[in-house]
Amino acid sequence: MAPPIACVFAHGWAFMPTIWQQTWAMLKKEAIDCWVYHGGNYFGTDSDTFKGMMSGVWHKQEQTQGRCLIGIGHSFGLCRLLQEDTAIWDGLVSVSGVLCLVKKPDNRHGVDGCRLRAMADSLDSQPERMLRVFYARCGVSYEPAWEQMNVKVLKDDLATLSTVDCRQRWRACLASGVPLLACASVDDAIVPLSLAQAHFDGAGVDFRCWQKGGHVLPLVDVEGFVDGVLEFVRRVQGKREEP
Repeated sequence: MAPPIACVFAHGWAFMPTIWQQTWAMLKKEAIDCWVYHGGNYFGTDSDTFKGMMSGVWHKQEQTQGRCLIGIGHSFGLCRLLQEDTAIWDGLVSVSGVLCLVKKPDNRHGVDGCRLRAMADSLDSQPERMLRVFYARCGVSYEPAWEQMNVKVLKDDLATLSTVDCRQRWRACLASGVPLLACASVDDAIVPLSLAQAHFDGAGVDFRCWQKGGHVLPLVDVEGFVDGVLEFVRRVQGKREEP
């Protein structure tokens, strides 16, 4: 019998768990338990805002004991999932994931750090205007809980994005045999396709590319995204059943 599945979702910078709402609804029909990874409270707290929408806020492995555990990270959310011991994951899914965003000698496809510095300056003066421009660049029309906007958390995590480098953590997952799925988009203006290919398109990773997925695939093509996740889940379950 296939082991039950629990998926832990981590949203990216400046978003809320609402980006996963349609995904949760579709996965629950397949008897998949959906959780929100703790943190990333850019607009209020997960527990306050999302009661009843998912199983709960995930803090530790014991909450999903006995289940096949799959982490699904969007953008900076992938870095947050990679903070955990890689051994806990039965599978990991990157959705326009960030491992190392800023350009440097060994990351030549990264983005210019001055772009993030300009965003940080705008957060001080016109945070809502800056975020609306950012969402438009992501390819979505998005309305978070503006009244609960936490500029300090947004600025702190934006600063982290300027220096973060999780490439070794991803490689550790790859080396340990964790099944990996990476979803990218040709029209992603935040994580360019060349950067996604450099970080994810290699042996041992199921790399899938959408022509039109923007930076937030679950809001642009939820059906295609969920189809890919379900196919991946079945592969992970099959691996767990192997003697």
